[in-house]
Amino acid sequence: MFRIRTATAKDALILARLHGEIFPEDAWTKEWFASRLKQKRMNFLVAEDAGRPIGLSALSIVADAAEILTIGLLSEQRGKGWGGRLLHDALRLPVSHFFLEVAADNQAAISMYKSVGFQEAGRRSAYYKAGTDAIVMVRSQPDP
Repeated sequence: MFRIRTATAKDALILARLHGEIFPEDAWTKEWFASRLKQKRMNFLVAEDAGRPIGLSALSIVADAAEILTIGLLSEQRGKGWGGRLLHDALRLPVSHFFLEVAADNQAAISMYKSVGFQEAGRRSAYYKAGTDAIVMVRSQPDP
């Protein structure tokens, strides 16, 4: 059964392993996750299928905005709509604006973000280690 839960301090190793499998060229360490899991301005979610961690999201909240630092699923779990569910849960944070960077060649992610109201706001040249550009996207929360 698929579920999304809030990560706890005990999840640092799980998050690091997941991030390393999803983003091997830019993996974050257990120490990175452990230090940020202690910060109130950070929000981490873990997606699980039958109790097995398969995805994650990490957001940094500053004032009335949240930056989506990462969101991803293991490759064999993509295309099932679970990335959209992770994003939907992340967008429940009580902030006015969200922003993120996404690889310019990641059309699946760009389409997912656009489908929930993100708009392109700029581009960062050679942002990723492989030299890929990043597209900066923003979304304002609808009025209640």
